[in-house]
Formats: sequence, C-alpha cells, structure tokens
Amino acid sequence: MFLEPGCYHRKLSGSAGLMLTTILFQRDKEQNMANLVYSERIGKTGHVTVGCSATILDASGHKVLLTRRAGSSCWSLPSGCMDLGESIVEACLREVLEETGLHGTITRLSGIYSDPHCLLEYADGECCQIVALNFVVDAIAGQLRPRDETTEYGYFSLAELEQMDVMEHHLERIRDAFDSGEGPIVN
Repeated sequence: MFLEPGCYHRKLSGSAGLMLTTILFQRDKEQNMANLVYSERIGKTGHVTVGCSATILDASGHKVLLTRRAGSSCWSLPSGCMDLGESIVEACLREVLEETGLHGTITRLSGIYSDPHCLLEYADGECCQIVALNFVVDAIAGQLRPRDETTEYGYFSLAELEQMDVMEHHLERIRDAFDSGEGPIVN
C-alpha cells in the first residue's frame, strides 16, 4: 500500500488507549516510517535516547522557524538525536546547521520532555523512548535554505501552526518556548 508522505494519527481498535502516529517519509522511491506509539508505560519496551530541538524565532519574536523534512508533509522544529562523543549543545547546533544552513547560539533551555507513554519506533525495528531538550536558539550566521534533510522552511505564528500539519510533540515544545520565560518546562 502506498501512502502520501505525512503524519497519520489513529486510535487502534481493540487496544485500550493505544494511539499510533505514523510519520511517513519517502526517499529514493522507498517509503520509510517512524511511528510514535502511545500506550501506558510503553517507553519501557525500548531504550532511552537523548534528543534535542531548536526553537528559532524571527526578528519580531512572534514567529517560529519550521522545516519540512525531505519526503514528508509534516512540519517540525530542527531536531535530532545526540551522537556519541558530542554534548547536547553541540547536537542541537549541528542539527540546526544540517537542517537549515544557519549557525546559531543557544540562549536558553525552554523545556525537557520524557514521555514514558510514547515510543518512537523506526522502520528498522529500533524503538526509543526519547528524552528531548528544547532550546531557544538565535541564528547568528549562515543562509537559511533547504538542505539534504529538508525541502522547505518558513517562519509561522502560533495561530498559523494550529492550521498546519506539525508534529504534535513539537507543537508542545513551541508553545512552551513562548511560555517559559520563568525557566524551563520539565515534562
């Protein structure tokens, strides 16, 4: 079965409280999927991985930069997993550069997220419970442009985001970045 790339959300019938979000992307005529599976304490069936995301605001401070990943209709923050041998700050700034072409500096931590009821399941069978740190990042150099991992980018207001196909866990991070002036949100 061939589906258009995008985000698909569905409650699995016969499964008490099990929700599945499929993030479908296409590369080189092959479809690849990553599922966000939601169920009671499902995170214990995978391994823990540290991830990061970057909230980059426009000059007015009212719009956030989102990218569309190659082969997907989903919009997301620049984000990814920390590699062995790098710090979380290095991982975040690397992801920003890889996905946007921008060099940045981290201004603050806006939130820490670790949902034990969510598991990221990759097409190769790897299953991860993500511990993600979201940072507010200022762009300081570079040229914003699509890269190997992304096909589009844009700055969007919170009102515009509500009408878009944005990864739902990134929406939470964006809202928290706007609301976390007193310190980071821990969720």
